[in-house]
Amino acid sequence: MKGLAAAAGIGGASRLLGTASAAESLDGYLPPSGEQTIPAGEYDWDGSSLSVGSGEAVVGEGDPGDVVWNLNSGTMDGTVAGRLENVVVRGDNPSPKAGIDLAPGGVIDGFVWPEGGGQSEDRALYHPDGGGRTEVRNTAFGWMANNGAYIDKAPVTMENSAAVNNNIANIRVGHWDDRGTSNPREKTTYIRNCLVAVTETPRHDNEAGSYARGIRLRHPAHLVIENCYIVFHDVDGTADLVELHDEAPGSTVEIRNTHFYNDSGGRLVRDKSGGEMDVTIEDCTVAGSGNREVQPNYDGNGFTEESVKVPLPSEITGYAAADEIAGVGPNVHPFDGEATSSGSTSEDDYEHTIVLHADPSNPLSDDAIPGDFDLKITTVGTAAFGAKAEPGSDEIYSNSDGTTTIKVNDLKPDELDSFHFDGEVVDYVIDDGYGVDISVDGQPTTLEDLANGNFDYSGETSDSTSGDGSTSDDGDSTSGDGSTSDDTTSSSSSDELSNVIVVDGQSDDTVTTYTFTVSGTAERDVENSTGGGDGLTWSVVEDVSKEGKVLGLVEDGVDVFRFSGNVTDLTVDGDASVYIQRDV
Repeated sequence: MKGLAAAAGIGGASRLLGTASAAESLDGYLPPSGEQTIPAGEYDWDGSSLSVGSGEAVVGEGDPGDVVWNLNSGTMDGTVAGRLENVVVRGDNPSPKAGIDLAPGGVIDGFVWPEGGGQSEDRALYHPDGGGRTEVRNTAFGWMANNGAYIDKAPVTMENSAAVNNNIANIRVGHWDDRGTSNPREKTTYIRNCLVAVTETPRHDNEAGSYARGIRLRHPAHLVIENCYIVFHDVDGTADLVELHDEAPGSTVEIRNTHFYNDSGGRLVRDKSGGEMDVTIEDCTVAGSGNREVQPNYDGNGFTEESVKVPLPSEITGYAAADEIAGVGPNVHPFDGEATSSGSTSEDDYEHTIVLHADPSNPLSDDAIPGDFDLKITTVGTAAFGAKAEPGSDEIYSNSDGTTTIKVNDLKPDELDSFHFDGEVVDYVIDDGYGVDISVDGQPTTLEDLANGNFDYSGETSDSTSGDGSTSDDGDSTSGDGSTSDDTTSSSSSDELSNVIVVDGQSDDTVTTYTFTVSGTAERDVENSTGGGDGLTWSVVEDVSKEGKVLGLVEDGVDVFRFSGNVTDLTVDGDASVYIQRDV
């Protein structure tokens, strides 16, 4: 892709926050004797004294997230054989080797580390030994260079937790007969109500490159994964969403009621044991544009295709700070909730709507590839999928500077897409060799004018345009809210525009996107156009007329245009009916 304006997207580790200053030392609270409470506030972590013995506890007071440890020196490590509760760690790990040793019997209930660690062998949690069950609840961690939760020597119950953009494995488990664990086979490792996501290229240390699995069964176990969400975007450094390792033969694996969103080439489930496991996959769903391969033979009804809203880390864990892990957010699909909207999101939630129409003749150069037209549009505010956008391939993601990027993938010739956004467009990147028509709130424009600030977002535009691109003085001046000014005449009164085209969406409850071109003049007939009866009046998103070309959207309503000349091109994406009448 060739950038025609300044690059704006910043991803991966460059977006991680640095260390923060602290208000108080932890010396008076660590190590604990019995149960030690820590008052709400910010504290300085110097890399020592986190040693919570069996029967002991370190508990942050206040609401979830009220106790913050700032990493100003040392490394984020220690041992928990008792209980650690309600602690948020802030800052990129200063020095190796991170990893809280979760000893047999240990419980972590509320540990959130958004920035993670990129030092050698950095991980958030680690099993030093096999033995009694450990528990991890309401916990979130991201951007660890050498496994997220490296907990594969004892049976584990992991619930309501989020692992995002961790390298090697986001969650690594297994608890039988290996490395001296000697746990009986009737024990079970549970991963419940958890989110695992790889949305940006993970960081790595000096041991390996970026290669991230979702959940990895590294040693034998009876493993149950249920009520979880596993999300993989098409980024460098992805592996398989669930990997059953060749050192785990004899395992029994149950995957139930879990949603897989996969845009990557990784397998949904990989079996490296050569079939030496009993696998059940029951009541699972899958969405996204990526690989659907399930390698092991399995019992159960498997997968159905279904798009669902994936909860944010805060919704999983109960900690708002969990949403600060770079790579997830309400504007990142499929966390945005647009997957099941069928284009029905009201434009009233956003300031602007942009409509894109790929040239029917794309590609326009010999160097371009048919169907491989990509572009990015960056705005200063938030954005969401609109009618006919494809959440399975298109993406919306936030940048470290607060901007949001809309990424349109594989826009086919003559295809229409639309998106909603707040603020203004500040940047774009577009593939060479393709043509695209652009409208924002009913005004024809170009990506260059948008990025250079040469666009009027006030919403004032005229709907009457001649075939040569000139605007008629007697056309309807319509504001962004769909109201018509009093000093103009209704388009239906024009004697010259004797032909009518009607796009009728009343029989359908989804959005139809359309475009047509006339050889003469086109003008929207405001008087005879109607909005939807459910409040989603898509007709107020102004239809564009430029050089005889109209781009529009209709939902449960009717869009009417009067025109002169002939209809020379027509594209309709949706179930609305189209009628053309001449000499009316």
